[in-house]
Amino acid sequence: MLRVLSFLRPNRFKYFISMLIDTAFTSICYNIVLAFIMKDVVNAIAYGNVLLLKRAVIIAIVSFLVAFIFQPIFQYIKQSCVIKTMGKIKLATFKHMETLTVKNFEGRHTGDLITRMTNDVDAIQDLYMKHLSLLSFALIHGIVAIISMFYLNWLLAIIAIGMGITSVLFSSLFRKPLRRVEEDVQERKGVMTERIIDVSDGIVETKMYNIEAKIFDKFAAVNQNLNKAVTE
Repeated sequence: MLRVLSFLRPNRFKYFISMLIDTAFTSICYNIVLAFIMKDVVNAIAYGNVLLLKRAVIIAIVSFLVAFIFQPIFQYIKQSCVIKTMGKIKLATFKHMETLTVKNFEGRHTGDLITRMTNDVDAIQDLYMKHLSLLSFALIHGIVAIISMFYLNWLLAIIAIGMGITSVLFSSLFRKPLRRVEEDVQERKGVMTERIIDVSDGIVETKMYNIEAKIFDKFAAVNQNLNKAVTE
């Protein structure tokens, strides 16, 4: 993880700041504020108080307008940092491939090398664009939600926190199995790429010796294994 994050230099500070502000906008201006808006709307209906309804409308307009104006700026900064970083990673990967000796290419299948340049690099991009943002959102949203719950009702806040801790502990039990499944899927994607390269490179020989059915069966078996790893 630390090695992957080191690729963000020199844009690492801008990336993390923009990501935190972006997720803070999503958490506060859309989720937390919406809860207070719904509270005012329900109370306005229950007690017939028009002022609460007006306050809810004003809060909704101001909150959504602020997020609508400023959030895209930080999303742009975050995405620009990721795009620059991915460009450097792809360029460094390609330059490293150029330095490999013939022995490296003879000892590995072409599909394995292509997988490392595509699927593995795409996995790093998903980490920057999705997974770290989700982790940041969970952190910020959790802190703001805890403060808001204690402000509204400390007893329900304690119950909700207890349920949250239980959920985290339960989810941690599946962390290692899920990691093994992810690694298995990545490995089978590499095998799939290898078979695609085999079919592409051997199209002439396949037609010449009339072994289309045999090649198709091999490809179908690999495809089935990948599908099984993804769905199960």
